[in-house]
Parts: sequence; structure tokens; C-alpha cells
Amino acid sequence: MNEAEFLEKANRCLQTASINLEADDPDAACNRAYYAMHNAARAALFAVGQRELSRAKTHSGVISAFSEHLVKTGQIDQAYSRSLAIESNRRQLSDYEGDTISPEAAKESIINATAFVAAITCWIETQQQQQ
Repeated sequence: MNEAEFLEKANRCLQTASINLEADDPDAACNRAYYAMHNAARAALFAVGQRELSRAKTHSGVISAFSEHLVKTGQIDQAYSRSLAIESNRRQLSDYEGDTISPEAAKESIINATAFVAAITCWIETQQQQQ
């Protein structure tokens, strides 16, 4: 996969998150919102030449690589790294610990994911224009 394909997948996840929330399934909405962010982070890693890290075998590997190669280098605002970590934790709670996510929290997840995907998309487009 390349950055465009990762972003396409991220946008599909955003759409599914909204559908899940409308269907009164906040846990699934939270899951899909997180995966939108996860795929956008993978797109950003791919865009900076970290192709192997964009395919990291663990979620924590992608999150760590995103922070190291994009946030710590000043290319992406630190707020997006925090948002990714928050949504990762929220997904972990709902998917593996059995906690139910409230509709309000799921809506917040979708808002965070939408902002994250938009920021990464804009950053990648800017990078491509500069090449």
C-alpha cells in the first residue's frame, strides 16, 4: 500500500464510524474512528519514507514511529500524537476490556479522527507539492 491507499482506507473507516454511531453502536464507531487515524498515521509514515514502519506489526509500533518521525521532527503538531494515543486507549477499552463507549465519547472519537485524517491529508498534499 502507498500513502494514497492508506488515506483512502482511513476515509472509508471514517464513513463507517459515522454509520456505526447512527446505528447506535458506539463501540464499533470508536473502533472505526481509531482505525481511520491508524491508517492516516501509516500514510504519513509512508510519505516520509518509513515504508517498513508504515507496516509495523503492532499498533504501538505505528504510534511510536509516528511520534518519532513526524511529531518529534516538527512536521506534525504534537496535539495529533496525543489524540492518536487517546483514541488508541479508547479502542483498547471497548475492544478488549469490555467497557462500553458512550455515544458522546464515540462522537468525540469521530471528531478527533476527522481532524486527524484531514491534517495528515493536508500535510501529505503539501509534501507532494514541494517535491
